[in-house]
Amino acid sequence: MVHARTIDGRALTFGHSGWLWRNAFLLYDRETNSLWHNATGVAMSGPMRGKRLPRFDATAIMTWAAWRAEHPDTLVLAKPDDPAAPVESDSYANRNARFPFGLALDVPGAPRFYPFDAMKPLDAVEDDAAGTPVVVVRDAAGEAARAFDRRVAGKTLSFDVVADTRPRLRERDGSRAWYLRSGAPVPGSGAEMSLCPLPATHFERGAWQAQHPGGSVWRRP
Repeated sequence: MVHARTIDGRALTFGHSGWLWRNAFLLYDRETNSLWHNATGVAMSGPMRGKRLPRFDATAIMTWAAWRAEHPDTLVLAKPDDPAAPVESDSYANRNARFPFGLALDVPGAPRFYPFDAMKPLDAVEDDAAGTPVVVVRDAAGEAARAFDRRVAGKTLSFDVVADTRPRLRERDGSRAWYLRSGAPVPGSGAEMSLCPLPATHFERGAWQAQHPGGSVWRRP
């Protein structure tokens, strides 16, 4: 997840506190020494307690190949010639392989968890979250999962998944289509605007349930 670090007109600078809350690490800001939840962006203690950092919802985790296919003009920082730590591997990969992950949807009043092991490798799950019609998508090959609002120009849509090198969501009983990983309209399909992304985060299931005791877990009907 990506948060803005300006709040109430003040830019904050952050570091890793080393503290955990229900298995989630906490950031601290150097200006007030408040502690902030890394996923929600909410200040848990200190002078900023209760404040929430603005969040950028149009962000995603996916493989570099999948991202490059969606955004071919992306620029990246060059790797250091002599890195102090390994840059070619994920030091947490072996640990994370032992835990079940999913996508946590953060719609106000309806926290909901979509387990990856309950979804197909290429899938689009249609659901309702506190009155918001949503589609939760997964592309296991690209290690991507997103959540979008299903309303387009005031109409709630249903979708079929089209498998391809760039998977697509095609409007059911229609011709409009959107790229599954980004929600961008497919040129020539008649779709004119992108699907609206919803706040959703890759989460380990046990940690999410500990932090959202009143939340619900999606199960395929």
